[in-house]
Amino acid sequence: MDKIIRVLGKKGRTTIPFGIRVQVGFKHNDVISYELLEDGSVLLRNEKLCCSCDLDTDDKDDIGELFEEFEQLSPYNQHLIREFVQLLIK
Repeated sequence: MDKIIRVLGKKGRTTIPFGIRVQVGFKHNDVISYELLEDGSVLLRNEKLCCSCDLDTDDKDDIGELFEEFEQLSPYNQHLIREFVQLLIK
């Protein structure tokens, strides 16, 4: 695929080109991550957030740690996370 150039808006937004979204399989409300690489480039990934997937033992431990961290958040931040999750599953 040829290089595609986009302009970053003043709020830091851009659009992932349609052809790339189709090839990668990005869909509305997908969760994506950004990783800054040593060479200064950015790796964009489509993340799968699913608690019902087949997990190995290490993954189950990570989820347990995640819930422990969640419980330590303020009630307001817990509420925000619950609202975000509801948006993801709609």
